[in-house]
Amino acid sequence: MTTTIHILRALLCLGLTLGSLSAFAQRERTEQAFERMEETLAPLVEEGQLAPQGIGPVLLVGATPAFEETRAWFPVGALESLTRLFGPGQVRVCEACMNPRVHAVDGRLEHNTVLSLPEIARLDEELRGRGPPARSAAWLEETPGGLAVRILSIDNGQVLYAGNFDGQLQERTRTAELYNYTLELGRRLRGESLTHIFLDLGMVPNQHLSLDITEQFGPDNLNLAGFTMSLVDPVAGIGIVYYRVIPLLWDLTIGVQAVMSTITAIATALDTTGNGIPSSQLLDPILTGVVVLRWPIPTTNFAVFGSASTNFAFTVGVSLINVSFLPIIP
Repeated sequence: MTTTIHILRALLCLGLTLGSLSAFAQRERTEQAFERMEETLAPLVEEGQLAPQGIGPVLLVGATPAFEETRAWFPVGALESLTRLFGPGQVRVCEACMNPRVHAVDGRLEHNTVLSLPEIARLDEELRGRGPPARSAAWLEETPGGLAVRILSIDNGQVLYAGNFDGQLQERTRTAELYNYTLELGRRLRGESLTHIFLDLGMVPNQHLSLDITEQFGPDNLNLAGFTMSLVDPVAGIGIVYYRVIPLLWDLTIGVQAVMSTITAIATALDTTGNGIPSSQLLDPILTGVVVLRWPIPTTNFAVFGSASTNFAFTVGVSLINVSFLPIIP
């Protein structure tokens, strides 16, 4: 009997421990989601899209926890996060908006937990005192993965922001991927081009200077093809290029260039001897092949550049991506 009691006590302690760990893990996930939300929305606040001067004061209308373990903490966490984001004095809590209401309508009782924007504005007017009227309303809901956020204008119902957040931004990434896919599909249906420009400057041990104008295509937009103009290796050359983007290698671009030397072509065409021009008298062969590697540097318009040509010229340098100094090129 004593052994059975000890076992039951041990199981009870184990259950309480696991429950405590589960509650702690859930709160930690939600706290990380709050941090990701603040990191994502902070640039919008600084740039003016969600500036407090334009949408404040912000009225916290809903702060809905998803778990019993976070029921007491989540509304406080939501208020603290919004206050850090928009600043002190720019966030108010509408406790009356969060409470369920019961109305007597035509002899029956109606239970309502969802408020319309005019009702929110009316409650704010009744309860705000001498403070300025709220211009936007915010709803924050805890989810198993993190956090769901909505911010609406009280005046016209415009959605100022809506999104989902979790600790690793997986929800955010999926949303961005779907949005980008929609934009890409629309671009293809409109027949619009997706042009990229590369200015390659190889410096050591040999030199290479070229300008590529390419079009991005393919099911996943991983192919680039177009033409190139070369100033060094070869000198005064024009040709065609093809590149392939490898996302698994941090968007490494690898490809080839087939470049014709215009100087050699003109000299060969003007040769009247019929014996051909000795190669020792030419700057470059009439056709040069070049293997090119570009490794983009994150958050910049630069890439590490490397090339090797059939002229036995090897070079490492930098590449300037998507330059717009030519007015005729988008």
